[in-house]
Amino acid sequence: MKIGFLGAGLIGCEHLTGLRDLIDRGVVDASLAGVYDPDGSRAQAAAERFGIERRYGSAEELAGSPEVEVVFVVTWTGAHSEGVEACCRAGKPVFCEKPLARDLAEARRMRAAVEAASVPNQIGLVLRTSPALGLAKALCEREDLGSLMAVNFRDDQYFPIQGRYGSTWRKDRSLAGGGTFIEHSIHDVDLMRWMFGDFDRVQASTASFAGHEGIEDMAAVTARLASGGQVQFLSLWHQILSRPSTRQLEIFFEGGRIAVAEEVFGPVTLERGAEDIQVFEPPDVAQAYLQANPDLMALGLQVVSPQEVEDFRFLSALAAGRTPEPDFSVGVAAHEVVEAAYRSAATGAPVALPLG
Repeated sequence: MKIGFLGAGLIGCEHLTGLRDLIDRGVVDASLAGVYDPDGSRAQAAAERFGIERRYGSAEELAGSPEVEVVFVVTWTGAHSEGVEACCRAGKPVFCEKPLARDLAEARRMRAAVEAASVPNQIGLVLRTSPALGLAKALCEREDLGSLMAVNFRDDQYFPIQGRYGSTWRKDRSLAGGGTFIEHSIHDVDLMRWMFGDFDRVQASTASFAGHEGIEDMAAVTARLASGGQVQFLSLWHQILSRPSTRQLEIFFEGGRIAVAEEVFGPVTLERGAEDIQVFEPPDVAQAYLQANPDLMALGLQVVSPQEVEDFRFLSALAAGRTPEPDFSVGVAAHEVVEAAYRSAATGAPVALPLG
């Protein structure tokens, strides 16, 4: 497969790092055929670093090139729609980073576009590939835990316009669509839907301590699950530079508790009634992950990028003629929860789901 890249910033380079590793190890039969970034120097640097064969002058040119068969859209959020539409016109399979769009309406248009063009598509919701969170999901399915009561999900990181991020677009609403809840915690919303199903009501408050218009850096969201129980999201962008992307998850059932202390390899803790506490340390988590995901045996755990697993699954699905997962419809469902949270924060009232 000949892969083209729209975007060569931080997240683009994370994907390129993973794909370069997959190609060099012979795990996938692919090549890095092209790249376009509006910053020509950044595109040139990526081409040299990863051995990309050609630079293109626009998204349309790259997507339409016969030398490109699959496209990764890894630009800032505001340019996702343009890239996806170019892929649809060219009939090319497309991987698009989260969030799909700046708002729900734009995300719905993107979903409609790939469906109308019958273009295979996948969204970058990388928490679904986390060994620790995958183990937590499996533990949640135990019948002896009883009914789900509540989930506490904290997601914090330093404001991502500094440090390793090397860009400032996340403080610009026209490019990002919003702040910490849409840009970072849309991952968390999707993870909770993946674990527990749909929400039916959302209530939220937001604040902007940094003062960037339309960019919240604090979101406190209570979302009720249609199946019972509720999730409390706390999403923060602060100025504590010693804290990069950090998540802590605590799940309470009537008869048990599951806690994830670190989002990749844990440890993961299980408590049940009066029984001894069971702690799955990182080696245990890794072993459980491979046992639960035999399709990854060829890949192993020696990945060099958090995005490598989802990239492997996207390309593997295309090669096998399967529908990639999670697709844009999953992204739109997460956007709906985010939109409900923003509406609730604006009015001070709860918002029912699904939205019209």
